[in-house]
Amino acid sequence: MTDLIKDVRYGLRLMVKSPGFTLVATLSLALGIGFNTTIFSAVDAVLLRPKLAFEPETLVEVYLSDSSGYPYATSSYADYREYRDRTDVFSGVVAQSTAIVRYRVGQSSEYLLTEVVSGNFFQVQGLHARLGRALEPSDDVSRGGHPVVVVSDAFWRGRLGGDHEAIGRTIELNGRPYAILGVMPAEYTGSIPGIGTELWAPFAMGDHLEPSSREDGSWLDRRTRRNVLVKARLARGISIAQAQAQMDRLMAELREEHPDEYRDRAIHLMPSDDVRIHPIVDGALYPVAGVLMAVVGLVLLIACANVANMLLARASARGSEVAIRMAMGSSRFRLVRQLLTESLLLSSLGGVLGIGVAYVSTEAILSLRPPIPVPIALDLSLNSRVLL
Repeated sequence: MTDLIKDVRYGLRLMVKSPGFTLVATLSLALGIGFNTTIFSAVDAVLLRPKLAFEPETLVEVYLSDSSGYPYATSSYADYREYRDRTDVFSGVVAQSTAIVRYRVGQSSEYLLTEVVSGNFFQVQGLHARLGRALEPSDDVSRGGHPVVVVSDAFWRGRLGGDHEAIGRTIELNGRPYAILGVMPAEYTGSIPGIGTELWAPFAMGDHLEPSSREDGSWLDRRTRRNVLVKARLARGISIAQAQAQMDRLMAELREEHPDEYRDRAIHLMPSDDVRIHPIVDGALYPVAGVLMAVVGLVLLIACANVANMLLARASARGSEVAIRMAMGSSRFRLVRQLLTESLLLSSLGGVLGIGVAYVSTEAILSLRPPIPVPIALDLSLNSRVLL
């Protein structure tokens, strides 16, 4: 330990005596480490971070192919009811649709991204409110008669001032008061990673939150209004193959009962763990993420190569010093340990500065406000997975 302390002190003295070398080497490493950490943070937040759900390995995405044969299209609310009521391979089936609703405060109003969900949406996925309670099946019974919402942590903090007395308060959506049931935890930002949902309301209020332009009844009853994403949890002991077989039988029955609505259509199940956003979107995002990681990886590789060359040049200049130390009895192991200690000091300093670069870079990304009508909700915090 005494020798190690001496090596560290000697390495620090050399770094102080060569400020130019130290500055260039540490900045090279800092930029390489910082850019890698920033890009990986973004990729991790969107594509890699584990989903917030109880036993996600038993969740499946339910897709209904469209008339062209595309396998990953959406379902209608009427389709969802068929999946829910006419199968026994699932312990729960949930539905979700996206709406933009008008939120009014005083004399001003703004539009908020809202998810209209089935009453069992949070229960089946094992998600819980941080304050108050989440939606329950009893909230999704009386159509048009149960105006309630659950709000996001961002909405609660930004628009309600983080008031713990906000539960039970009403907010005006599309000209009608809705009672707040609960607040979701900050780490849950909605069904789509990176996109910040502000509110969750039951399908019972679907006609009010997503008004239909047609006058032939509720869109919730129209099989051709396919704007709903469906997810299900496999019953205990049921495999996805068994579930798929029953869904195939259900589709055969639906084709006989409603030939116009289900002609040339099929139901496809996919493990939720295999889907981050949507199969077609994932197919585009993963290659882009791979290219970005490769590019910043090359930046780090170039930085390391530059520092290695600088260290080799410095070692050549220190040839006489090494010869003198060996003549005085220093072993090869002792000299190698000294050089490794100096390299570790240099890389540690570069790593610390790299974390600083990553912090500044991620803050810059979070401050961007792209011209899209939905809020960006990326958690780019430097957690242990990112640092590792």
